[in-house]
Amino acid sequence: MRKKLAELVARYAHAEFLPPFSTEELAAVEEKLGVELPEEYRAFLVEVSRGEEDTGSAFLLPPEDGLLCLTPDATPSAPFPFGDDAVEVLRRRIAKKKRGDDEPAVDGPWNGALPLMGRGDGEFDCLVLHGPERGRMWKYWDAGWAPICVVKKGVAEPVPFLDWVEEHIKELVGSAPPPIKPDAKEIRLVGLGLTSVPPAVFEAVGAEKLVLPTNQLAVLPPELTKLTSLRVLSLADNALRELPGWIGDFRALEELYLSGNPLGSLPETIGRLGSLQRLTLAKTGLRSLPETLDGLQRLAELDLRWNAIEVLPESVEALPALRVLKLLGNPLRRLPSWIARTAVEELELEKLPELDLAKALAALSDLPALRTLGIYPPHQELPPSLAGLRQVKWLKLIGLGLRGVPREVLAMQELETLSLDQNQLTAIPDEVFQMPKLTSLVLFSNPISRDEVARLRERWQHVTIEYL
Repeated sequence: MRKKLAELVARYAHAEFLPPFSTEELAAVEEKLGVELPEEYRAFLVEVSRGEEDTGSAFLLPPEDGLLCLTPDATPSAPFPFGDDAVEVLRRRIAKKKRGDDEPAVDGPWNGALPLMGRGDGEFDCLVLHGPERGRMWKYWDAGWAPICVVKKGVAEPVPFLDWVEEHIKELVGSAPPPIKPDAKEIRLVGLGLTSVPPAVFEAVGAEKLVLPTNQLAVLPPELTKLTSLRVLSLADNALRELPGWIGDFRALEELYLSGNPLGSLPETIGRLGSLQRLTLAKTGLRSLPETLDGLQRLAELDLRWNAIEVLPESVEALPALRVLKLLGNPLRRLPSWIARTAVEELELEKLPELDLAKALAALSDLPALRTLGIYPPHQELPPSLAGLRQVKWLKLIGLGLRGVPREVLAMQELETLSLDQNQLTAIPDEVFQMPKLTSLVLFSNPISRDEVARLRERWQHVTIEYL
């Protein structure tokens, strides 16, 4: 049992068990309860643990905490209210219970039992202290009392304390993340509801990848700086309100995922991450970016989606390796003229309600590296400046309500892929297929007929038409 608890603590950040009772401490507890505890439970308390530290999981309550869960009129030293006859009736009903049937239960006072685990909504697993059920586990909830049983071959067998605690440890270990070895190179703890980083993580000093998304981390422990070899750190969808200044100490970090945290701002030290190539900051409440961002000389992808950024700082201009810039859902009014001096290859103008599209496309016409451009709602009208984007190879005009292919598109002689998903197209003019470099046309979710698509495929076999 001690080994199993040690494994649980090592793998499950919520589990933190208190040391065993001394004989004298146990005697004091029994005096307070007014009853001698069942032998299996007594042995567990003095040889293994007195129960779990209060970490919010309520897996195994110490006896004193169990007392606090009792109703004011409950008396542990009073006789347990159910004798052999009542117990036998309940067990027969449990053995015959079918899926979907109500759980068998019986009303009675809360006496002679000690809560050991709270399951929420007033439900407890309890240890019986008196009578023929002494040492066995019962459940109490709003329907009353019921013995905890294991049904085997049509018979409901009672569950004693040690079987109960062993089963729950097994369940927790089974749902816990895999053991973290000191020589681990990759650590993945995804969606476990963690409120703290397991201590075993700090021992894996050679780890290169630490993945902790979709938890409940509100603070990052400084012990993480022991992981000096980290190349990937994923903290997306946690509860971080602040990124500590020591984040800049991860000089080997290449990918940092922070999306979905209510940060509001970034520390100036983030500019010290000279090896960083990908930075995701979607839905982080940012209104601005630190000027030190220009220290990220190897940054290739910057994700700023769904923030409150109105102006892109000049520090973005000084990112020589930047290839992908994601701006969806920001109140940007314009793209700065200096964007033409960047190496951005991919840009999506989506859900930017304040953006002046004509001026934005004019600025992009001077961006020689631009290869992929997406234009989405709310931009319903395409300005003539679109024709100036002759360097673009993949153009996405999606969900704009187009009933025809804009003439400006035909001037984009380097275009290889044209995506026209989710529009109102019923026909495609021949001029589209006569564009010199076009090899792919995407027409998903348009009212064009299958017969017309078949005719186009037969006639223009050098162009792949994607359509369902």
